[in-house]
Amino acid sequence: MWRVPRSTANDLFKKSRPRIPRWELLESLWATLYRYAELRGRETNGMFSLADLQRSYREAQNAPDDPAESAHRARPASAPEGALDVGAGAAELQGPLDWSALLADSLPTPGAAGGVPAESRPREVDQQFVAELQKRGGRALVQSYRDVIPDWFVLYVLAEAELAEIRAYAPLRIPGLLQTGEYARLVIAHDLPDISEPELRRRVDLRLSRQDVLYRPGGPRVWVIMHERVLRDDVGSPAVLRAQIRHLIGLAGYANITLQVIPAVEMNRPFADGPLTVMRFREPHVNDMIFLEFPGYGLYLHRRRDILYFSEHFATFMVSARSPDESIRFLHGLL
Repeated sequence: MWRVPRSTANDLFKKSRPRIPRWELLESLWATLYRYAELRGRETNGMFSLADLQRSYREAQNAPDDPAESAHRARPASAPEGALDVGAGAAELQGPLDWSALLADSLPTPGAAGGVPAESRPREVDQQFVAELQKRGGRALVQSYRDVIPDWFVLYVLAEAELAEIRAYAPLRIPGLLQTGEYARLVIAHDLPDISEPELRRRVDLRLSRQDVLYRPGGPRVWVIMHERVLRDDVGSPAVLRAQIRHLIGLAGYANITLQVIPAVEMNRPFADGPLTVMRFREPHVNDMIFLEFPGYGLYLHRRRDILYFSEHFATFMVSARSPDESIRFLHGLL
């Protein structure tokens, strides 16, 4: 059975809210209830479609505010409530990167998801927030492995250690956070055939070091949706692939990790050729960020319309995939 994150249910059903909840909370609850109804054989035709729910949400966002809420939103944009103070003495990484080039404004055609007044949005990921990330836990990992982290991936490594939730759609590879060392070695060598042995070892070590976030107290909630073909691909060693699948089964036993597998017949063409990651920060006033990874570069999207567009697609994957329990049974069947 699917379980709605307790915080989501509490926020939506039990708390008194002066403002409407975040769209991502409603989206998560909708997808969970839809799947639960399917598993129980309940009729879903009477449910709001996700598109109808999103339209109603936008209408609610555009509705006139009450005076207290208007006063709250009237705070200067330069000093939002709970803003992070970088300070003049903020530590900088050696060799500062062009963060503005990495933080893309939007996709050329992200789909219609406008209609959200700028003053009603949480603060977007920006230069100030990136500067704050450079002072936190991920900084040490970047400094230790800077020689093997591409410039376009530095921001992700910095952010990963500070996330409250990671939602990843993996159509081509098991995500690095869930890989065994042996599997990581094979896929890195496959993707970079000219890599030297010392660099290969360094890249594998980096991948395994990043996984510390899964096991620490207060680590991020991780929701991974993999395509079935990822689990059937020949990585060069059937024994390594079986060990990797056993590792996934073990990880699924952790309360903060949810795994789903999309059946081969449910191929989702829009993102068949590259992974999608929804990154949710601990700071409630900072927007989520979308990370799209491509061969040789990554794209970071932080505008509200792009977040809504890709989060909606992730919710679609949640519905089309096997439930977490069914996915684990599927993994057992591959051994």
